Amino acid sequence: MEDAGVQRGIWDGDAKTVQQCLTDIFTSVYTTCDIPENAIFGPCVLSHTSLYDSIAFIALKSTDKRTVPYIFRVDTSAANGSSEGLMWLRLVQSAREREEQNLEAYIKSGQLFYRSLRRIAKDEELLVWYGKELTELLLLSPARAPARSNGSPPFACPECNQRFQFELPFAAHLRFRCPKRLHGPDTTSPAAEGPGSKDAQNWCAKCNASFRMTSDLVYHMRSHHKKEYALEPLVKRRREEKLKCPICNESFRERHHLSRHMTSHN
Repeated sequence: MEDAGVQRGIWDGDAKTVQQCLTDIFTSVYTTCDIPENAIFGPCVLSHTSLYDSIAFIALKSTDKRTVPYIFRVDTSAANGSSEGLMWLRLVQSAREREEQNLEAYIKSGQLFYRSLRRIAKDEELLVWYGKELTELLLLSPARAPARSNGSPPFACPECNQRFQFELPFAAHLRFRCPKRLHGPDTTSPAAEGPGSKDAQNWCAKCNASFRMTSDLVYHMRSHHKKEYALEPLVKRRREEKLKCPICNESFRERHHLSRHMTSHN
């Protein structure tokens, strides 16, 4: 389970220890008992004080290569009984591909929960990614990998040419991290500013650019994404007119408006 050449700290399932390490992304979580399929854990503790402390944190933790010098072992059968015990959910690493994912994140009654996708054996690492609904709401649908060439990673960002070995870190990069998507003339990164900032409220959910004035965002949407919108089927457009935020039930006419609202919820 662990590489012999790498020293790792073994932590007990103590709630106080978890609280001190919520922001530590260098931790992997292992279950000390078997978990049945469709087991539910939550809610996950989020304060929504920044983009990283919103439902976007799962994508922001996603990387091709994980450095996890610490292991947190948790009795999932016992930890699901108290609100303090559920804080360990923040420490679960993000899956890099669907094949290794064993937990899915979803929204219920305005809160974030995890659900097991299959039976998870004792001493297995927990790895989470968004369920289908959140994947669509956050515009995180991964692209198919092209044919490999010269042994290079198969996923390439069309904007900055950075390559990725796995589909989910690639999707997270396109959505939240690509510097050429996040930075441009008169634009700033919503991830850097945080959802509470004025700039983040005028954020284009299609390309991640953000603007100081709402009028600039409106102009950007009409000039840069007008063709995309025109190509959408009329039926889909009518369906999106009834989209609602699962956290506060606010209604939106377009999916990218709901996506922007979801990641800046506070």
